[in-house]
Amino acid sequence: MEIKNINSNNKQQIEETSHTLSTQDIEELISILDSKDDQLRYRAFLLLESRSNYNNACYKYFDTLSSKLDSDNSYQR
Repeated sequence: MEIKNINSNNKQQIEETSHTLSTQDIEELISILDSKDDQLRYRAFLLLESRSNYNNACYKYFDTLSSKLDSDNSYQR
């Protein structure tokens, strides 16, 4: 997956792309959740959310994701 292309994905493409994510892609998307680029961060979130609907590959990042709930930054929550 090319990260630079995720901003151009529409809803259907996000779902399709989420089925092709590798472990490395998921790790990269998790790191993008800390990005200052709102659109990029949101698309990464949508891909991870879509992937989580049918596969538990994101579960190993649960601690990382749950720690964002305590963030002062509302975009991280």
